[in-house]
Amino acid sequence: TASITLAAAGSMFGRTLPGKTFGSIAGGLIGFGASTAGKLEQALTGERSMPKARKKELALEEYVDILTYVKNSSLAAKADAAGEANLAASYRSAAKRTMYGADIYGGSIETLSLAVPKRKREHFKAMIQETDSGERERILSTAGRLERRIYQAAWGMRVEEKPELAEYFSRHELPDQSWEGWHPNTNMEHVKIKMGQNMGLEMSQMGYYPQQIREANLTNPSYPSFFEGQKEEDNAAQIRAMMSRMNISGSVTPVRNPFGSNSVTINAGVR
Repeated sequence: TASITLAAAGSMFGRTLPGKTFGSIAGGLIGFGASTAGKLEQALTGERSMPKARKKELALEEYVDILTYVKNSSLAAKADAAGEANLAASYRSAAKRTMYGADIYGGSIETLSLAVPKRKREHFKAMIQETDSGERERILSTAGRLERRIYQAAWGMRVEEKPELAEYFSRHELPDQSWEGWHPNTNMEHVKIKMGQNMGLEMSQMGYYPQQIREANLTNPSYPSFFEGQKEEDNAAQIRAMMSRMNISGSVTPVRNPFGSNSVTINAGVR
C-alpha cells in the first residue's frame, strides 16, 4: 500500500512522461523501503520493532513492580524487628509475587503467574508450557526484561541479569519515607494507574477495567514521577537505610545519572 501510494504521489512531481515515470518509480521504491524497514531490521538484528506506547507500558510495569518489591521487603523487615513473624512472612510472600522478587527457578506456575502483569495471567500457563521455539522468540521479543527472566528460566535458556536496585534507582526516582505509597494500605495498582495516566497511556490497553480506573481516580494517591531522576547522595542514603532495616550488609556505590536530572518530584494524584 505504501509503495503504490507513494508511486502515485511521485508521478505527480514530473511534468514530462519520463519525469512522471521516474517520480513513480522513486516513490514506489521509497514506499516499499519504508514498509519493509521494520522487517529488514528484525531479520538483521533478530529484534522486533516496538511501538513507543508499548515501550512506555513495559517501563511502567517494571518500575511499579520494583517499587512493590521494595515496599513489601521493607515492611517485612519492619515486621521482623517488631517480632511479628506472621506479618513478616505475609509481606515476604507479597514481595515474591513481583517479577523482581519471584523465585523463577523454584516457584510453581501458579505462583509465578501472580507475578506477571494481570493482563497476561490468563495466558501465562499456556505460554510457559505449550509454545514452540518460534513462538518463544516472539514472546521474548515483546516482553519486559523482568518478565523475560521467568520465561527464560522455565525454558532452560540463559537468564539475563535483573537490574541492581542501586543502579536502577540512580535512573528512576526512589520516593522518600514520607511517601504514602509505602503505607501497607496503599494499593499499588492505583498508583500504577495514576502514573500511567500521567505518562499519557490508555490504561484500558493495559488490562484495567473502567471501574478500576474510577477507583484509582477516587482514591487519588500521590505517585513518583517516572521521568525524573534523583540526586545520587539521596539515593545512596535511602538505599543504605533500607538495607539497614532489612539487616542486609554491603556497600552502595552511586552511579551517575546520564540524563542530567537532579530533581525529586512527587506528584499529587490529579489528572
